Amino acid sequence: MIISRLDKQGVHFPHYGQVITNLDFIDNLREQGVVHVYLADEETKQTLFPFENFGLAKKDSLRPPCRKPEDEPTDDENMRPGVFSPGNNLMFARKIRQRARNNVKSIFDRIIAGDKPDLDTAKSVADEFVSTCLYKNEVFMNMLLVKETLECEVNHAINVSILSIALGRRLGLPTYELENLGLAGLLHDVGMLTLPEYVYRESSSLSDSEFKTLMSHSEKGFEMLKQCGGLNETVLQAVLQHHEKANGTGYPEGLLERQITKNAKIISIADTYDTITSDRPYSKGRSPVQAIKMIFGWSGKHFNETLVKFFVSLLGVYPVGTILRLETNEVGIVYEVSRGSSTKPKILVIIDENGQEVEPFPVDLNNRNILTGQPLKAIKETLTPDQITTDIFSVLEKYLFNGN
Repeated sequence: MIISRLDKQGVHFPHYGQVITNLDFIDNLREQGVVHVYLADEETKQTLFPFENFGLAKKDSLRPPCRKPEDEPTDDENMRPGVFSPGNNLMFARKIRQRARNNVKSIFDRIIAGDKPDLDTAKSVADEFVSTCLYKNEVFMNMLLVKETLECEVNHAINVSILSIALGRRLGLPTYELENLGLAGLLHDVGMLTLPEYVYRESSSLSDSEFKTLMSHSEKGFEMLKQCGGLNETVLQAVLQHHEKANGTGYPEGLLERQITKNAKIISIADTYDTITSDRPYSKGRSPVQAIKMIFGWSGKHFNETLVKFFVSLLGVYPVGTILRLETNEVGIVYEVSRGSSTKPKILVIIDENGQEVEPFPVDLNNRNILTGQPLKAIKETLTPDQITTDIFSVLEKYLFNGN
């Protein structure tokens, strides 16, 4: 049995897309007001567990199950969540990301050349993201670790789509809504590509008139995509409204929170987070922890408070990519947020107690001494990339993705 969605949104349920073999969570769902769960397909309902006996199960007729990710490795041992070896989920994440990168770049190149965007290609990218999120969630979130050397616009579109889908899934949105959300994330800034390049590449030193031109990108993107036809209205509105703010100080229309669509609210948070944490021609990216603190500070002013809480719970206190110094003086980078504790992630140690670079090795900060119950290793502080000399993502490229 695979659960595709609940009949109530905003309920934390970490088992979407997974094969369910026990029903320990039923009472918890009922306490949160869930009346029915929707099953991904009839076959699993009949053969894996008689969930309908509990009066909760319904066939999800809104949309058939999304396809499984393409080119999925057959080595199940290496693909298990948490397995840290060549051919593991990070390798798979890189492959999906590279395919998305090539497709998104081709879409953006068409727009820059004055042609219409290839929406079929964009939809295929969003669909693969959603299927990966549902079937291989550890792979999906690790796609954020893969750093590309292409234009920041391409990387930004991919990251916003990934983060938006992940947040949507945490909210319990059905598959078809996740696909629309992912597509809107990919296309949210296409209007930028119709502007002079210096406007969006040097936005920290623009004149008032140039900044006004920059602010027109959401409307230009909306109009472009509307003329193409074939897009769900929720996608179009998310593109138009992703710079609106809860307190009415956003653009282009100065909408209040109740007037902003759900998808636009989600993409706004994902857009802001990736902008803060990414290097731009005019600014250096900040750490994931700093970005989380800034977004939390804007909760209720720029962003919906509930969505911010869900976003923070999604990424954890130490999001993937965070650089940590341990009390032992070792330094590592977060590659996975532990399910058991958001404050004790899994890290890849790259610098030892003496400050020397070492062959990277994984450490689960949730591990404890079996006699004392105390953590084997504890976090001392977070670092920014410029505080260490090691090229973090070169290490990841060498060790994790090439299997060295």
